[in-house]
Amino acid sequence: MATRIKELKLIKKLFKSLQYKSRYSSPKLDKSHEGNISKDNALIELAKIFSQNDEKIVSSVALYINDKKAYFLENEDVLCERCIDSELELENEIVLIDALSASKYIVYIDHAEEADLTLKYLDELSGNHLSERDDFVELIETYKATGKYNAIANFISDSKIGPMPFDCIKSAGYSLANIDEGSDSLALILVKNGLKNEIEALTKSAALNFKFLG
Repeated sequence: MATRIKELKLIKKLFKSLQYKSRYSSPKLDKSHEGNISKDNALIELAKIFSQNDEKIVSSVALYINDKKAYFLENEDVLCERCIDSELELENEIVLIDALSASKYIVYIDHAEEADLTLKYLDELSGNHLSERDDFVELIETYKATGKYNAIANFISDSKIGPMPFDCIKSAGYSLANIDEGSDSLALILVKNGLKNEIEALTKSAALNFKFLG
């Protein structure tokens, strides 16, 4: 009888483990259709690449894909700050931005953030590779000197105001991109130059509002 009870407990424990895995684990990629990846799988792959395979980030995005109601309840406080009151209002961009920004894998700022500070944030994101460039300090000082025009949105959209940061970023091995959530905020991310084509394909498959800048 005691042996039977132990067996039942083991089965119950295994069942719970499988339930957890099904809710939080990533959807498995269908290797026979790698050239035509699904929208959900593409979003998971982006989460993996952008977070350097951070399990916490990938699990959060997987929960959103597998159980939007559970995701909403788990993140209700943060989502309410965005005026999102239901899982029906969730969007891929918001889920990915919230997951990545919580662990500092992107620079999530207002479009009016000071350009010199933004460049410093991006340098931290790059592991200080940007500040190894000779033109980094010069850019910082130039942005500071523009006074009231020192907003990052100005320097990533209009070269007439001052030098754009793209050459500095590209020479450090990265391309600058933005995940567009449809607001005045910027979700800036650094993509290694060698991954640009792959990221473009994945964001297209995921139907993600994503744009390389510069």
